[in-house]
Amino acid sequence: WQGAALELAGDQDSAMRAYGVARSRLGTNIQLPRRSSVTAAAESVEYNAFGQAVADIVCHTNGAKIGKDLAKLEGTLLQIVSGTPSQAEAAMRELGAILGLAATRPDNDVGTGPDVLWVNDTDNLAIAFELKTDKSDSSSYSKSDISQGHDHLVWIGENYPGIKCLGLIYVGPHCSVRNEANPSREMHACSPEGVHALAGAVLALLRDIADSVPLERPDRVIGVSVQDVWDITEIFGRLAEVPMEDLR
Repeated sequence: WQGAALELAGDQDSAMRAYGVARSRLGTNIQLPRRSSVTAAAESVEYNAFGQAVADIVCHTNGAKIGKDLAKLEGTLLQIVSGTPSQAEAAMRELGAILGLAATRPDNDVGTGPDVLWVNDTDNLAIAFELKTDKSDSSSYSKSDISQGHDHLVWIGENYPGIKCLGLIYVGPHCSVRNEANPSREMHACSPEGVHALAGAVLALLRDIADSVPLERPDRVIGVSVQDVWDITEIFGRLAEVPMEDLR
């Protein structure tokens, strides 16, 4: 609805951006308008999900708009390390959307499930996140924290049949897990700085493409979007820094 309102108001760039955000959260459940390519030759280009998310941001000719969008995006993603847990959750969802994943906040949206969930609808894979960014290095992960994680994994299995969850990542310091807690092998820890480093790599990619001439951007998007480094399994491997079992 936001995209439709902006389109009717004549702000096509903002409308396409809003449609892109909606598409990242709805997956393939509904068909939404996509930005027209900058050349007739590029109109037949078919991006993968990551490529489409990137193209929605940088594949148009309004350079000032691209610059503003990237600056706003940088501020949003910085909240992974500097914001409140709620702001960090929103930033994590935004990062997942830019990566071309169906990114949601189940606990915020429906009152149960993980804080953030990234789903690749093509490969039927997912990564779940529990944000503990308010913990300090001297804190610990309690039995309640770990039990919460077990509940999240069960919820995903029940609500996403056919989707394999690669694991649950606690975004917080690598502090100790209490002896009475029993994390599973599916649980890992990642520092907020580790997630923000991934966000920084995505921003650098976006800026690099945006700095090229508009006619070159679609081909550049296609080239980078199929690189293995942006595959969801590779992203999980990067973010799953430490098994929670090793922190006991």
